[in-house]
Amino acid sequence: MNFRRCCLVVAVAFSCLASDDTHRSSVEGAVTLNSRSALPAVTIGIDSRGEGVHLETVTNTAGYYLFAEVKPGAYSMWADARGYGCILIPRVAVQYGQRVRRDFNFVRAQPREGCEPLTESQDK
Repeated sequence: MNFRRCCLVVAVAFSCLASDDTHRSSVEGAVTLNSRSALPAVTIGIDSRGEGVHLETVTNTAGYYLFAEVKPGAYSMWADARGYGCILIPRVAVQYGQRVRRDFNFVRAQPREGCEPLTESQDK
């Protein structure tokens, strides 16, 4: 009887983990200069004021960033590249189980006064 109970507990635990994986969402992307050169050490932020979420990470040497576990919801994102300024994406929707990709492309040095909203052509 104990063996059956143990197997049942293990099976339930694994099914919970498996179902949880389908609801995990992530946000990832790359930061480049003039759509060519990777920009490392750029601070990337994701915020949801309604949910009280504020996450930050830094791009790696290839300019890549990843937020591995993001709750579904509506967010704003920003990239702050020292010497190049800040770019803001005001609306990023994350749904259950979705892998969202948002790239940032810096084209010139920007003043350090706040973030510059992306145009529709840049937000792809």
